[in-house]
Amino acid sequence: MANEYYGKDVLAGVLPDHDMHIPQPSWREAISDLFSDSFSRRSTIFAWISCFVQAFENYSFSFYLPTILAGLGIATLVQNNMAMFAVYLLASISAFVGPYPAPNWGIRD
Repeated sequence: MANEYYGKDVLAGVLPDHDMHIPQPSWREAISDLFSDSFSRRSTIFAWISCFVQAFENYSFSFYLPTILAGLGIATLVQNNMAMFAVYLLASISAFVGPYPAPNWGIRD
């Protein structure tokens, strides 16, 4: 594909001449590499906490929203699923559109 686009062999010096076997690190080696310096350690801990909090928030929201909707009179399964679909659709749109005004608020990459 690159040869057709560029008209020459652009990957000639990049790919090896033979198959290479890359050893798989053990779990202990991977974790010790993640915690080897302060930046990767802080980033790893932040990522783990962030993923846990997001999962906890999503699961609790997914569990309690149908209960709240049933209390409001939306009791059938189809109505409940359509309400959940509308909420998640709104959340998905806001997740994609939300970062655009961030530079105007002083938040940078």
